Amino acid sequence: MNIFNKKFGFTVLELLLVVSIFAIVMAFAIPKFQDSLNYTDLAKTKADILLIRTTIKENKNNKLLTNKTAKYDDKLDDIFKTLDIGDEWSIKSSSQYELNIQDKTIEFLYDKDSGQFDCLHTKLELCEKLTR
Repeated sequence: MNIFNKKFGFTVLELLLVVSIFAIVMAFAIPKFQDSLNYTDLAKTKADILLIRTTIKENKNNKLLTNKTAKYDDKLDDIFKTLDIGDEWSIKSSSQYELNIQDKTIEFLYDKDSGQFDCLHTKLELCEKLTR
């Protein structure tokens, strides 16, 4: 037997088998990857909301220490600029703020008297996940 007559390579059947196994694995992997991206976005936004709420209270406490009067900020514009929390937030008015996440727009309301920063859409599942 001559070494030059021997054929090396893969058959079409072997290639089809490898491609089909790869397709099956990807069919399971892509949705899991997408879920992990959504979870990451949700966790980051949840941390941003907590940071905003903490900064609201911190600003009030700093005013109490320096001015001897405890008063919440009238609006959160400075907080949003200082924290640099991302492009998904937008300022609608001095008390209303919008969050764009997972192709949805969620409105948050800031009450300057109580210092509360809460979601307006209490029935929305995404809002509940963000504020829990």
